[in-house]
Amino acid sequence: VIRANMAADLRANERLTDEELEGVPATFLLAGSETSATQTSWTLRLLAEHPHVQERLRAEIQAAKKQHALEGSAGTYEGCLVGDVHALPYLECCIKESLRLMTALPSTVREATEDDVVPLSKAYRSADGKSTFDSVVIPKGHELFVPIAAVGLDTELWGPDAAEYKPERWDNSATQLPAAVKALPGPGLFSFISGPRNCVGQRFAQTEIKVLLAH
Repeated sequence: VIRANMAADLRANERLTDEELEGVPATFLLAGSETSATQTSWTLRLLAEHPHVQERLRAEIQAAKKQHALEGSAGTYEGCLVGDVHALPYLECCIKESLRLMTALPSTVREATEDDVVPLSKAYRSADGKSTFDSVVIPKGHELFVPIAAVGLDTELWGPDAAEYKPERWDNSATQLPAAVKALPGPGLFSFISGPRNCVGQRFAQTEIKVLLAH
């Protein structure tokens, strides 16, 4: 984190302050543990509700364990190294789909640091019904509610099957995602937000879940 914060191509307003850097370890140890545990629980529930997905995932993990058998002091242990779990494509798909469909953090809040005008993807009718608008004025200091769960379930983004658990939608490095989703940061995976204030523990959290499911 410190090395990334010192990158030469990082703008001044994107750098973390010393106080923010000091809070990173606490975020990993405290905030990260609960959300990772919750997300693992949701993933296990979804796998239990979709036996065909569970069987395919089990087959991938078992094949990896046989290929990367480890010799332990008590005999042969067929397990997966941390590096191995990142080489399991279907495990990656299952977790990303779980994060999309039943994210552990359904929403968050951000505060605008300067005045801005946010363009909308389409025009909307005003409250009085007499006009339309295609942008929103955001004044400095205004708090913005970010509906993470709603983005993951939006049929305009994900299609009519948005409420279904379909890990295969993430196959082939997410190249099969709908065009509207590919335009989102990630691409598509909005559970950790994006930009310079995204979740600092997103890679760590996903690795934790992968290791737990693989064992």
